[in-house]
Amino acid sequence: MLKKIGLLVVSSISVFAMNNAEVNINDKDLELGLGLDLGQYNGNVKPDTTFIGVKYLKASNNNANRLINTKYFLEFNFLIKQEIQNTGLKVGLGVKTNFSAIDGATFISVPLGLDLSYTLPLKNFIPIEISAKAYYAPQSLSFSDASSFKEYRAGIRAEVIERGSVFIGYRNIDTNYEINAVKYNITYNRSGYFGFKFEF
Repeated sequence: MLKKIGLLVVSSISVFAMNNAEVNINDKDLELGLGLDLGQYNGNVKPDTTFIGVKYLKASNNNANRLINTKYFLEFNFLIKQEIQNTGLKVGLGVKTNFSAIDGATFISVPLGLDLSYTLPLKNFIPIEISAKAYYAPQSLSFSDASSFKEYRAGIRAEVIERGSVFIGYRNIDTNYEINAVKYNITYNRSGYFGFKFEF
């Protein structure tokens, strides 16, 4: 009987889990992302607080700081995020592993970051969330031809249908290299974008 109750509790918790998928575009760039809520798969983890995910960005040279042969930008991420005392403000701490390649050089870094979001207290209106995040990897967390990594993002999201949102954002991603003792400060991508986010 206790096992059945336990399974029922775990099943009901998973209903409120928030896996998510997103696609962000502009006229030159394409970004795809997937986040999995560990609370949906582990009854010991509170739903909508702990995520693992992957992102892929194919960026154009037009949104870089010089004419470079940009290739893929791939990241695997882990994030713990919680709301502060029912204020609508969520604070998250994250870590990523980034992979990229530019001009024949390989970039690998493990940045640490802060993720903030705030849901506006608008009654009788669609939910609107403002978000900002920053990630940084110094030389000690940069490998291969990488010397450092910086990423800043900001955006606003509106849930136009249940678990379906539209998003407008801005990102700045710096993948800085050191090749043959020469440092290159390279902005991999700096652009605005819009997109969709789905939660399930």
